[in-house]
Amino acid sequence: MKLNLIKHDIRSVGQEMRSYLRVLLKKDRLNNKFVIFGQGRTGSNLVRTLLQSHPQIICRGELFLRYYLKVFMPKLFLQGQLAKCPSNKVYGFQLQPVHLSFHQVDSKAFLSYLHNQGWKIIYLKRKNWLHQKISAMIAIRKNKWHYQASDAKTDKSTKIHLNSNDLIKELEKKGLDYTKDKEMLESLPYIEIIYEDDLLTAEQHQSTADKIFAYLNLASAPVKTSLQKTPYKISEVIENYEEIATLLSQTQYAPFLKE
Repeated sequence: MKLNLIKHDIRSVGQEMRSYLRVLLKKDRLNNKFVIFGQGRTGSNLVRTLLQSHPQIICRGELFLRYYLKVFMPKLFLQGQLAKCPSNKVYGFQLQPVHLSFHQVDSKAFLSYLHNQGWKIIYLKRKNWLHQKISAMIAIRKNKWHYQASDAKTDKSTKIHLNSNDLIKELEKKGLDYTKDKEMLESLPYIEIIYEDDLLTAEQHQSTADKIFAYLNLASAPVKTSLQKTPYKISEVIENYEEIATLLSQTQYAPFLKE
């Protein structure tokens, strides 16, 4: 596993070096660009695939995802990525707060820089922090971060154990993470996409995409994706569910037990 992460970073460094060279040879001429910003397991890959359905959009993944090696010049790297995009396209990428922390970048200042450079911000969040945590735990356990309908035939069920002594602290921390997100975005214009309200079901996808297209000053276009929510019921996937349900039922987090 560690070797694969190192290989990922080495490939990323090669991409980074080519980006710096590209800045010298070609200037960014894009007026319309966006960033999908939010924590992990809030639907960013789903949004990316939906937006890529539009013929005018090119949307990349997590450009700043690294495990060991930091990006040397984040702003210049991003300029180089933009420079390879055709001028008649709308360019976007995914960004998590943790990426900026890893690269020791001031998150609020970086988002302000993006805004000042003409980037439009699409902010993703999730209401149910327990489901967000479970989704991440399942992804780590299976080493599978994207679930597709075709996976249903081969996917094996899994059980996770939640530490009741730590769970409340972890949920409190998640609340603080969202507070920090808001502080980063303070005074900046952005569109907010809430996972449960806008992405949870396939029926929501077109209207959500249309809302984003309008924000990007683009006409509507039919969208599709092969991605879907990781299927599970918390009452079945949490092996110590009764213990957790009893614990949360006495707190403000009781609504998180909803399937």
